[in-house]
Amino acid sequence: MESYHIRIYSIEKRKNANGKIVSYRVIWYVQGQRKTRTFAKAGLAEAFKSKLNVAQKAGEAFEIESGEPLSWTRERERREEEARRREKSSTTWYSAARGYVDKKWEGSSGNHRAGLAYAFSLATLGMLPSAGDRPYTDREIRTALRRWGFNTAHRTEAPGKYAEILEWIEAECRPMRDLERQAVTRALLKAATTKADGKDAALSTRRRHQVMLAAALKYGLVEEILEAHPFTVHGIATPSRRAAIAKVDRRCVVNPRQAARLIEAVGEVPRSGPRLKAFFGSLYYSALRPEEVVPARWKEEVVLPDTDAEWAEWTLSKAAPEVGKDWTDSGQSRDSGPLKHREQGEYRYPPIPPEGVGLLRWHLEEFGEGPGGLIFFGEQGRPLSVSTIMKVWGRAREKALTAQEQASPLARRPYDLRHAGISLWLQSGVSDTQASEWAGNSPEVLREAYSWCLSGQQDRDKASISSVLRSW
Repeated sequence: MESYHIRIYSIEKRKNANGKIVSYRVIWYVQGQRKTRTFAKAGLAEAFKSKLNVAQKAGEAFEIESGEPLSWTRERERREEEARRREKSSTTWYSAARGYVDKKWEGSSGNHRAGLAYAFSLATLGMLPSAGDRPYTDREIRTALRRWGFNTAHRTEAPGKYAEILEWIEAECRPMRDLERQAVTRALLKAATTKADGKDAALSTRRRHQVMLAAALKYGLVEEILEAHPFTVHGIATPSRRAAIAKVDRRCVVNPRQAARLIEAVGEVPRSGPRLKAFFGSLYYSALRPEEVVPARWKEEVVLPDTDAEWAEWTLSKAAPEVGKDWTDSGQSRDSGPLKHREQGEYRYPPIPPEGVGLLRWHLEEFGEGPGGLIFFGEQGRPLSVSTIMKVWGRAREKALTAQEQASPLARRPYDLRHAGISLWLQSGVSDTQASEWAGNSPEVLREAYSWCLSGQQDRDKASISSVLRSW
């Protein structure tokens, strides 16, 4: 609020106990409210009072709360805005990206947190001096950024050398405003989509990282660090959700005979193999994701029929991907949460064919229930680790596949069993709608990625064509 009711009094000389003047106080009233300002020198007090008199004589309104003329308030706000703009214009890419990570941290999954850190640690290299002018290696810089710089929870824990690297990055990183130049924006995007070995990342990774960059730059726009979105200015399109769908590599997908050989071979791997036979069987016969099987419990997620000849189904509501303890709120290596593409509390009901039922019934008879009802667990009763799963799978591939198949991408990852399971459904005539509900993907993803991916299907198609040709 403001007022024109102003009264300015004489300067008050303030003395100490010995009668010595120690300060000078200017006193004035605005709308009946007493205002004061104290100065060490008489000249300063006189100058301040003179400014008040000038403003009053000019007919200026005074702000009631501060007691100052409105023109002073406006001038101060102008200076503050200029200072803020100068500060914003000097904000580095690293500082802005770090702010975006901090904003997204709360409520994000561990996978998403780690994904942002990885993408931005690559991208930041494009905003630093050229490699020959850096006192640290690219690997050291990426490690400092990924493990601490873009980790909200552990940023302050960077050890000595890496703390120094982060300080150097903040000092040497280009300001966000440099992205007004197309060459700088292109360099940022190129760095974000290039692997550590200098090769282009996979298409799906490039698209995902570009989407992350676009979101971080939009944050810079909202925070008024940028005046326009660099991608828009420079004509760089952000991939749509549809464009980000990656086709499954057909070379990775096993046919039913190969899948059965691999699952049987898992059971022959010493020590942990038998415990994981039904685990890998569930990835194939029910097309589950590994992180959905690991936390599954008897009675909660599955109830088996009395015989191996019947079908059953999973009742899934959670997943526990292994992302590393640095990225989870719990400090555990696995991040427990809802199913992928599902909200908390939503369920999915993938089928279990008799082949899968038989494996699970055998598993229950052989190993019983784990701690807390866990279906799959290690020798010490702990949840399965990624290292154990991968080690057993590698041994099973050696046992079940020919040398030529081992050298190929065929079933290179356990996740490829899920790809094969979904492809089997589609090739068996299961509708897109039903298959997508079981798999937890959209029909669009299934049509784009899986419909042609069954190893051996081409042989049957070619045989059909040959049969028609022979009939003529």
